Amino acid sequence: MRGGTKIVVFHLVWFLCIHVPPMFSSNVTYDHKALLIDGKRRVLVSGSIHYPRSTPEMWPDLIQKSKDGGLDVIETYVFWNLHEPVRGQEKQDFMYIYVLDLMLVLNGIMGIKFRTDNQPFKAEMQRFTAKIVDMIKQENLYVSQGGPIILSQIENEYGNIDGPYGAAGKSYIKWAASMATSLNTGVPWVMCQQADAPDPIINTCNGFYCDQFTPNSNAKPKMWTENWSGWFLAFGGAVPYRPVEDLAFAVARFYQRGGTFQNYYMYHGGTNFGRSSGGPFISTSYDYDAPIDEYGIIRQPKWGHLKDLHKAIKLCEEALIATDPTITSLASNLEVAVYKSGGVCAAFLANIGTSDATAKFNGNSYQLPAWSVSILPDCKNVVLNTAKINSASTTSSFASQSLEDSSSGWSWISEPIGISKKDSFSKFGLVEQINTTADKSDYLWYSLSIDFEDDVTSQTVLHIESLGHALHAFINGKLAGSGKGNSGNAKVNVDIPITLVAGKNTIDLLSLTVGLQNYGSFFDTWGAGITGPVTLKGLKNGTTIDLSSQQWTYQIGLQGEDLGLSSGSVGQWNSQSNLPKNQPLTWYKTNFVAPSGNDLVAIDFTGMGKGEAWVNGQSIGRYWPTYVSPNSGCATSCNYRGSYSSSKCLKNCGNPSQTLYHVPRSWLKTDSNTLVLFEESGGDPTKISLATKQIGSLCSQVSEIHPPPIDMWNSDSESGRRSGPVLSLDCPNPKQVISSIKFASFGTPTGTCGNFNHGSCSSNKALSIVEKACIGSRSCKINVSIDTFGDPCRRVTKSLAVEALFIGNLLKIKEAAMSVKKIDQFILFLLFLAIYAPAATFCANVTYDHRALIIDGSRRVLLSGSIHYPRSTPEMWPDLIQKSKDGGIDVIETYVFWNLHEPIRGQYNFEGRRDLVKFVKLVAAAGLYVHLRIGPYVCAEWNYGGFPIWLHFIPGIKFRTDNEAFKAEMKRFTTKIVNMMKEESLYASQGGPIILSQIENEYGDVDSAYGPAAKPYINWAASMATSLDTGVPWVMCMQADAPNPIINTCNGFYCDQFTPNSNAKPKIWTEGYNGWFLYYGGAVPYRPVEDLAFAVARFYQLGGTFMNYYMYHGGTNFGRTTGGPFVATSYDYDAPLDEYGIIRQPKWGHLKDLHNSIKLCEEALIATDPAVTSLGPYIEVAVYKTDDVCAAFLANTNTTVDLTVNFSGDSYQLPAWSVSILPDCKNVVFNSAKINSASAVSIVRTESLKQEVGTSESDSSGWSWISEPIGISKNESFSKFGLLEQINNTADRSDYFWYSLSIDLEDDDDDAGSQTVLHIESLGHALHAFINGNLAGNGTGNSTNAAVIVDIPITLVNGKNTIDLLSLTVGLQNFGAFFDTWGAGITGPVTLKGLKNGTTIDLSSQQWTYQVGLLGEDLGLPSGSAGQWNSQSTLPKNQSLTWYKTNFVTPSGNDPVAIDFTGMGKGEAWVNGQSIGRYWPTYVSPNSGCTNSCDYRGYYYQSKCLRNCGKPSQTLYHVPRSWLKSDSSNNTLVLFEESGGDPTRISFVTKQIGSVCSYVSESHPPPIEMWRKSGPVLSLECPYPNQVISSIKFASFGTPYGACGSFNHGSCSSSIALYTVQKACIGSRRCNINVSVNTFGDPCRGVTKSLAVEASCNLD
Repeated sequence: MRGGTKIVVFHLVWFLCIHVPPMFSSNVTYDHKALLIDGKRRVLVSGSIHYPRSTPEMWPDLIQKSKDGGLDVIETYVFWNLHEPVRGQEKQDFMYIYVLDLMLVLNGIMGIKFRTDNQPFKAEMQRFTAKIVDMIKQENLYVSQGGPIILSQIENEYGNIDGPYGAAGKSYIKWAASMATSLNTGVPWVMCQQADAPDPIINTCNGFYCDQFTPNSNAKPKMWTENWSGWFLAFGGAVPYRPVEDLAFAVARFYQRGGTFQNYYMYHGGTNFGRSSGGPFISTSYDYDAPIDEYGIIRQPKWGHLKDLHKAIKLCEEALIATDPTITSLASNLEVAVYKSGGVCAAFLANIGTSDATAKFNGNSYQLPAWSVSILPDCKNVVLNTAKINSASTTSSFASQSLEDSSSGWSWISEPIGISKKDSFSKFGLVEQINTTADKSDYLWYSLSIDFEDDVTSQTVLHIESLGHALHAFINGKLAGSGKGNSGNAKVNVDIPITLVAGKNTIDLLSLTVGLQNYGSFFDTWGAGITGPVTLKGLKNGTTIDLSSQQWTYQIGLQGEDLGLSSGSVGQWNSQSNLPKNQPLTWYKTNFVAPSGNDLVAIDFTGMGKGEAWVNGQSIGRYWPTYVSPNSGCATSCNYRGSYSSSKCLKNCGNPSQTLYHVPRSWLKTDSNTLVLFEESGGDPTKISLATKQIGSLCSQVSEIHPPPIDMWNSDSESGRRSGPVLSLDCPNPKQVISSIKFASFGTPTGTCGNFNHGSCSSNKALSIVEKACIGSRSCKINVSIDTFGDPCRRVTKSLAVEALFIGNLLKIKEAAMSVKKIDQFILFLLFLAIYAPAATFCANVTYDHRALIIDGSRRVLLSGSIHYPRSTPEMWPDLIQKSKDGGIDVIETYVFWNLHEPIRGQYNFEGRRDLVKFVKLVAAAGLYVHLRIGPYVCAEWNYGGFPIWLHFIPGIKFRTDNEAFKAEMKRFTTKIVNMMKEESLYASQGGPIILSQIENEYGDVDSAYGPAAKPYINWAASMATSLDTGVPWVMCMQADAPNPIINTCNGFYCDQFTPNSNAKPKIWTEGYNGWFLYYGGAVPYRPVEDLAFAVARFYQLGGTFMNYYMYHGGTNFGRTTGGPFVATSYDYDAPLDEYGIIRQPKWGHLKDLHNSIKLCEEALIATDPAVTSLGPYIEVAVYKTDDVCAAFLANTNTTVDLTVNFSGDSYQLPAWSVSILPDCKNVVFNSAKINSASAVSIVRTESLKQEVGTSESDSSGWSWISEPIGISKNESFSKFGLLEQINNTADRSDYFWYSLSIDLEDDDDDAGSQTVLHIESLGHALHAFINGNLAGNGTGNSTNAAVIVDIPITLVNGKNTIDLLSLTVGLQNFGAFFDTWGAGITGPVTLKGLKNGTTIDLSSQQWTYQVGLLGEDLGLPSGSAGQWNSQSTLPKNQSLTWYKTNFVTPSGNDPVAIDFTGMGKGEAWVNGQSIGRYWPTYVSPNSGCTNSCDYRGYYYQSKCLRNCGKPSQTLYHVPRSWLKSDSSNNTLVLFEESGGDPTRISFVTKQIGSVCSYVSESHPPPIEMWRKSGPVLSLECPYPNQVISSIKFASFGTPYGACGSFNHGSCSSSIALYTVQKACIGSRRCNINVSVNTFGDPCRGVTKSLAVEASCNLD
């Protein structure tokens, strides 16, 4: 774009598969067709992103969105005045505020003339260009060095203005070319808009269209360096935009006619922060109608349509680079270009007219809309037409909120009018502004005093002429008038009526610039300021006085600028009197709280005049909301057809050019922020508001004649068929789902997104079809055809238009872990591009020493949490990961589950919940690391320990020992996983998030049983793992003899006493059990957070630097994934995030405070080893101290007695079994036994299983059923003498295995009709016995002994008797030596005892018939769509072996959903074909073992703290929301009930937060964010952003007792506690209350008092 300050341009490319240097090609040249990269021609698509127009924190997201949009190259200018504002002083930090123009850097150089054959200018230009080139070379960033830079540019658009420079201009261009090529960059150089660019410089095109451009040599490729995606905004102008249909047309035409490199100017425009805008009059917003808007949000449909265009062009690449096009006219305004060579052919059909047309090509007919190009990658099928948009569109809006901070309002300082600074000077005559100010400020004061006798009139006219850009005139200290230029003419010519007084009059003129000139011949000589004449006209005697040549006094800039008022931290700010409003020359300041959430932030300056604004000292730019655009020139819609110009398509006429000003999130603090304004002309700052930008609706409109989505091209090509048009909707962010359809019409809809209307015809089925396809999903696709919707109007081309709404929160933007203090921001930008990976870029090097993991040379203290991806759903992952990050977690740890991914040898599954790569990438996207525990043995209470069952059947195999068959399989799978990670560049050594891997798992617990073969196996495993070259360390947990370089690590409830097996290895805790798993038949275990925090703090106290919670989110054992056996379907694990993904308080919050406390100590923890000292019995202090830092941990390991300890001259109270953390060796920031975090009470709301009654497949209850046959019912049954072990025969294809036998009793047999006992012995896990088709009895094992021994009284009959025994497993064994050999099933003996003659018959060795699994399983009954379901007779209840089915309505709202199986026996359940797991609500836990409360003091073990005794172990079973449909009665629930139950008693529950509570004493540390600043504070916060505290259910300051939900007043309580808390909290989402007698009074002196509060939250 225009701009003389832009001397050098670098084009940057990254390739898709490689992410870290050296990663690019080593050679870039060109021929007449294209750039050649490593000898291969390339078709490239580029986009401009100017690094200083965004922030480093935004760069990763902008770059990733560019890549996702199909860009190959990022283009940026280098800004000389940004980097060298003072000659020879390069900027080394990130600042926008004090930016000088190019000419002011050079203006003082004698004899200089810009951009011509002038030696001083050329010397300076060469010096800076060489400086940049050398910097790039030093960082190895040119492709020739293995970096990303493939092109450089010298000069810029000089050909547009070189005429006035004459012969000197020609000489200058030749010199510039020679100078650039002499720098030996190893890449080509370009000159844009320079038709006479000398060889080897490539001349390129800039403009709205470049299809007709031809380079100046047949040896050079056709390149387009600036395709203007829109236009810039000027203050006083309407907002320009460019329809994407026209932009796509221009791009397609360029590639159609031989182009191979095109760049969008801009792809992201950004913001002109500070005083960086040029023009003059360029606005602060530099949005440019780019595919990515000013805030970094994707602009739809522009981004999506261009993405489709890029894909279409890439489909043609092989043809485009192979040959030149053959261009033929097909008719008036119709043109075809064909690229055909060998076996490839691509064609572009163009209609350059303004009317639709039909083109005949290669025997086929093609409809071509006006002003469009169709692309045919195979010369036959259209993949894209530029005028037909398949991409969805969106509407966006700003949500306003008040600018408020409870602690303060506005304060102000008046800027003096006229001369106020000591460095003012006087001079006769009027001076030009820029030569005087050197652009150190926008402002220059011109001041004059003039005396009049009594003959002055009341009205005189002050006439002022200025070169621009604006001015304010003050007479005798008061504003008399103002004037301004505009973007077309910067000059100001004003006549201001004034009133003079007798005697002395002061005339103070404030001249100001609005960005310096940046384009045009000799633009550096274009002046500014008041150059005259300045006259007084209309005096009494009719005379005019010319004041121009008098002695004026001048002042550069404002006094407030010199004082540094923009920082907000200096100056005497006034807040004691009324706030002045609409007063010129006023500085304003206020504090404000950053808007919650992660939406993009702006400030709305409506109500202000003109000025500049700073947030926390950073200038967000000039604001000017009073400069209104003309009323005319805009249209409701803009016709894309026909040539575009910068004024063709305008919006916002008659409104301020800009009212919203971007504030980058990274500039905001979480607590208090400072906003400073300098207001020139007068405004009301109380009208200022904050605004957050949000996506509103999601829309799409696709017609029957649209091409199919481009993503279907390859599959269609392979299959030989052609898909039809498809309308696609995709929520903008991964955590969002479509919640409602605002509009849907198939027919002739009209309008645009946000205001669609039904046309003359519309299908009456459209809305219901779209709702069914889309609601509840993140994305949906709908075929646009009459086959889908019917035909509402024949012989008319119909369209489908849809507008949808979505719900969900934005993922937090990745934090860029970069320092900008010691490296130039431009180099930093380039370095980021050079190492950028698809999700987030991490370290390139991970090692370790005795203290810690070392990431890129720095030791790190890390906190990790386990989340097992298949125990939740992909739709839950982003929220779980984000909540983990918010809780202070740095690393996500997961096992890899072999049997999940390879259920059949060689057949892999990585879809859905199995999508490991997606999970790892989501973790990376959140900015977290990954510890990948490959195992591949995982234990994890997972079926068979994660081993696939087929492994068991390999001849000669022995698991987990020195066995060649096992080692070969283990190596094959481990290698498979490692290679998958490498292919996606997910190891840290590749720029990915994985910093650790684990091989084997807890083998040290069982290795002694494997004897001498164990040691060779573990050595082999270590060697095999390290040979895979992951570039990151490997660990083995619970393996004391782990060979180097493997790190041995600890698992357990406590690991503070653990020591690694080498002084060269760090102390790592891979599994800190934050609870325990639940067994069927067991009570629910939990672990008090005070004990868990104690264990973690002790670990870091005694030298640990990496700790992982097992689990941070436990989740659900869906399907048949549980191990054990007898592990429950719930794997909640009392984790900080519960089974449903809800934060568990106070565990999550207290651990978050612990993590923050540990991070405060990090500098000390990594600097040295601890000095551990005993201060007395049970008291231990660890001090980490160097010359610069000190941190201490004080521990009381006594289990009953609180103690006082003296340390470093101070006294500290230590509760029993607690650790206090002192990040400065003085002040306690955290004590593990004192919880500052709020707690919460979860409630479940029950609702009936709403069904659609009266369908053909249900009785009046809504249920239908099928009885499972008892005994043998399948053809593949088999017979064998003797009893068989179950697992070896079922291969775990089913839980169920039938054992069937017939015995005959003669008619005279006395045993017939009498009672006999059937004795059965089984290895487990449970069984049902049927005699003659009737259930006779059951038996079950338990978690400690899976074996079943039962004696069942039975009655036999004369003749044939059938004995059918159904044996079942409840998850296969997952732990123990040789666990793979532990069997299941009925292995005998099976006997009939108590026969009349006293004999016992052993049936064990008889011929039994066997059946694997159930008939219903083979028939596919779990899907609900197969089978003959019975609904015509009475629903059977309490009947064994019954399949049940019903349809139900999804519970309303967004709360997590569960099914309550109370009333059922045992079985498995499926929702919409997905197994939610085994249910067993009749297995009740023992009556004893639970207590009302559990004392956290003393060592924890899994049975110490139990609840739910005497009740079913689990009645509620999680149903992920993403598995449910929103359509009425369109969800299907299928059950297989083994033992008998009543399905009509089943109900739904939704889980919600009931009350929020907190309990804080006077002796608590202050909140961690306030440490060293205040006393204890009780904080309450509603769990959801749209809630406020609605009532206070309990409040007591004194000696309250109890727990959340059951607080009670103690022996004393402040009478004002309830009122004080209500006043502070009700109506707010969060509140803080000082816990002190100063707040509540002292109800009981000499007693340590506490504040306990229980509150309710409701929707705001």
